[in-house]
Order: sequence, then structure tokens, then C-alpha cells
Amino acid sequence: MLEAYENGLVIQTKPGSVPALKRYLDEQKGRPIGSVWTDIQPVQSQAKERTGYPTQKPLALYERIIQASSNEGDFVLDPFCGCATTPVAAEQLNRQWVGMDIWDGARDIVLQRLAEEGMVTADSDHGLMFPHDVHVETTPPERSDDNEVAAPSFKLRIRRPREPWQRISHKSMTNVLAVAQASGDGVMCAGCGRVMEREFMQLDHITPRSDRGENHILNRILLCGPCNRRKRDYLTLRGLMRENKKKAVAWMKDEDRAKLAQDSARDRAEWLRDNFDTPECQALIAGRSGPA
Repeated sequence: MLEAYENGLVIQTKPGSVPALKRYLDEQKGRPIGSVWTDIQPVQSQAKERTGYPTQKPLALYERIIQASSNEGDFVLDPFCGCATTPVAAEQLNRQWVGMDIWDGARDIVLQRLAEEGMVTADSDHGLMFPHDVHVETTPPERSDDNEVAAPSFKLRIRRPREPWQRISHKSMTNVLAVAQASGDGVMCAGCGRVMEREFMQLDHITPRSDRGENHILNRILLCGPCNRRKRDYLTLRGLMRENKKKAVAWMKDEDRAKLAQDSARDRAEWLRDNFDTPECQALIAGRSGPA
């Protein structure tokens, strides 16, 4: 404390007040930077560093990345260095660098930007002078690994061809399921058993898409608004019914009627799949009528 006082780091705003330690911002550790950087602006149209390259990034951004991921003397590689930002940032930070680009003019842009940053100078006898050798190679490299695979190939999920009945629209599925879940002048909710007007019913998945549920009518059901919002994209239909029966929720109106709505919807969806090309099925899909 005495040393801090002698160095002028202890202050007292008035006699009798508690002494406080004077802190300087540039001496503080600060907070670690997060994963979202909003303090570096994109290259503006009138910026001095702008080259016109469509994917050019700010020099300050590359300087931060290089400083955070390498030490002086390390190699920095940019396999797409058309606008030369990486070589310039690496050179300024005393890194060795390798830049690649398919564009023939990439070498000239690299030397031009290095000159603009004062790292290359003009000499009447030797042209551009650079403190290091800039080696340019135009011959494609030859592989020396006997074409070994560096990483296992990606396993792509191949989309299976879909049948016509699997491609009907949301409106068409609603037409079919409204007939299937009909009760009197309304439609039965398959989640709580309430009977409501069709306008209050919403189309939802039986097995959520997040659980790889299919998008066709065999995996669709009509629910009332509250059930649809409660189910969202993580509950199955069975999970929704369990949730509705909890005391804290108390939304289950008629479980037997909800199950009846589910069975009727399943039967009608299977009928549509097996009779898709019939006039009766097409009329049902269009909302004109339903099968007997």
C-alpha cells in the first residue's frame, strides 16, 4: 500500500474518505473477446485498402485472426489469396506466409498491396525491392502420397423419390384430415379431444421433424391452437397427450375422443395413399367432398 501511495496510485477524494486505488485502462487485462465480432467494419466502397475483389475482408480482421492463432515466425497459409489481405497482414505481423489463387493477377495484387503498405519500395535499378524473396510458382504441385484419402468421405443422406401422395400441399392435407377428424359441425383435436370449428385447427406433425419425422400426410394431424403451441417441434403426439393430462396443465378434455381422432386420421391417410388416383380421392384432396 505504501509503495502504491508513493507511486501516486492511491487517491483520496476528500479528507476522511476511504482511499481508493487508481487504475489505468491500458494496464487492465480486459475481457476475453467473444465469438461474435462486431467492432470491425466491412471494407467500405471508398476505403483505401479496397481492391474491388468481391470477397475482400478487412485487414484488421485478418490481423486479429493471425495474432490469435499463430506466433511470430510461423507460417500462415491462404489458399484463396486473390486480394492479398492475408499476405499483407502476415507480413506486418512478422509471419511467413504462403498464398495461392487460381487468378493470374494474384501475384501483381500481392506486390501492389505490399507496396501500398510500405513493405516494398521502388528502386530505379531493381524495380520493386522486398526484404524477403517472394517466390511465385505456376506449376501445379505433384502429389507424393499415392493419392491416399486424407479424411473419410462424407456420408450423404440420399433423398428417396417421393410418391405423388407424399407431395400434396398443406391445404390438401388439412382438407383430408378435417373430414377424417370431423365430429358434428366441428373437428376433433387429436391432442385434447375438444371439438372446434375447422378454422381453429392447425396442421402439425405426429413425430416432430427434429426427430426425423416425415413431412407427408401419414405423419400429420390436426390440433387445436393450444395443443399445437404446447407440442411445438419437440413433443411427439403421445408426449403431448401426457403433457395435457398433467395437473399443472389440465388441458385434456376427452382422451377417448382424441384417440378416435388419431385413428380416424390414420385410416383416412392410408386410404388416400392406396386410392390416390381415384376421382373420389382427388375430390377429397381438393376439398370438394369425401368418400363414403
